[in-house]
Amino acid sequence: MYFKRWELDVQVMKVVGGRCPARPHEEQLRRVNRLLPPGCSAGCTRGLRDALPIVLAYVPLGAGFGLLARVIGMPLWLVGVTSLLLFAGAGQYMVASMLASGVSLPVITASVILVNLRHLLYSASIGVKLRGWRSGIARWAAVFGLTDEVYAVSSTAPEPVTPAYFFTLAVASHLAWIGGGLGGAWLGGLLPAAVTEVLTYSLTALFLALLLGTGRPGTLASRLVAAAVAGSIALAARLRGWESAGLLAGAVAGTTAGWALTRRKQELEACAAKWAGASSGCEGKSTSSGSSGGGSTR
Repeated sequence: MYFKRWELDVQVMKVVGGRCPARPHEEQLRRVNRLLPPGCSAGCTRGLRDALPIVLAYVPLGAGFGLLARVIGMPLWLVGVTSLLLFAGAGQYMVASMLASGVSLPVITASVILVNLRHLLYSASIGVKLRGWRSGIARWAAVFGLTDEVYAVSSTAPEPVTPAYFFTLAVASHLAWIGGGLGGAWLGGLLPAAVTEVLTYSLTALFLALLLGTGRPGTLASRLVAAAVAGSIALAARLRGWESAGLLAGAVAGTTAGWALTRRKQELEACAAKWAGASSGCEGKSTSSGSSGGGSTR
C-alpha cells in the first residue's frame, strides 16, 4: 500500500517527489477517514484516534455503574438519563449509593457539586487553548464534555485544540460512557438476586480503592485522616438521626482536614529545605573564611 507524501510550501500545497510505503498508523487513519462525513476535517480523525483509549476504559466503567445502579433498584431509563446529563463517574457512583441509602435530594446535589468542583480548574485551564474559537457558544458547550480523561488528553495535545478535534473526542467518550451504562444496566436485570446482593458491596470497595489507590505520593496520611474525620462525623450524625446532613458535613470536614494536613506538611518541608540551604551556606562561608585566615598567618 502506497500514499503520496504531501509537504507544505510557503503558500501552496503541492505534491513532492516519490512514493513511500504507508506506515501502519497512517493506514488506520485513512480507514477512519473513510467512515467520517465528507465535511469533517483532520481534527475529527485526531479526535477519534485520541478517544480510543478513553472509550476502551469508559465502556467497562460505565457498565459497572449500570450494573450497580440496577442492583440498587434504579430503572433502565434513569441509568441512561444520569449518564447523559451528569456524565461524571465518581458523581454517578455517589448518586447511586446515596439513593440506595435514602439520602435526600438536596444533600445528593450538594455532594455531587462538591465532588465535581475540580472541573472549575479544568475549565479555567483548558480555556486558554480555546481562545482561538470564534463561537462563544462552542466554548461554553465544551465545558460539558470535560472529564478527567478528556481534559488530560486535550490539555496535553501537541497540536491546536480545534472544535472538530475537541467535540469528536468528547462525544466519542460520552457515547462510550452512555453505551457502557445501558449495557451494564441491561445485564444487571438478568442476574439472579444472590449475585446482585453480593455486588452491592462493590460501591464500598470502589470508594476504598479511590481513597487508597489514588493521589500523589506522600499524601496517604492526609487521605487517611480525611477519611477518619469524615467517617466519624457521618457516623455520629447517623446515631443522632441526622444521616443526610451528616454525610455532607462529614465530606466537608474530611476534605478540610486532609487539605490542612497536606498544607502543613508542605510548609514544614519548605521550611526544612530553607534551613538546610541556609546552614550549608553558613558552613561554606565559615570554611572559606577559615582558609583565608590560615593563609594570612603564613
